[in-house]
Amino acid sequence: MFSSLIIILGLIVFETVNSIDNAIVNAYVLKTMSEKWQKIFLFWGIITAVFIMRGLLPLLVVWLSVPELGFMGAVKAMFSLDLTVAQLIKSRKSILLLVAMFFYNVWL
Repeated sequence: MFSSLIIILGLIVFETVNSIDNAIVNAYVLKTMSEKWQKIFLFWGIITAVFIMRGLLPLLVVWLSVPELGFMGAVKAMFSLDLTVAQLIKSRKSILLLVAMFFYNVWL
């Protein structure tokens, strides 16, 4: 229980720091754009950040690392508490960490 709390608090701090950094960079970029392009930038930025990076990309990574689930199985696993699915994903931890490290190094 304590380790879960530490992980959750760490993720909260990580997301907060990244959000503040992202807001500063976006504010700097947005002030150089016309109002039309500001709206386009914000719309597509939200779509990309929320739906693609935090929704579709993790789904794709799980689906590709645990192919026996199938695509719909990976979608259902997002909203399920099935221990079998949890064990399958946990057994592929090394693949998931490798992908996470790749994206971490690419985006830095």
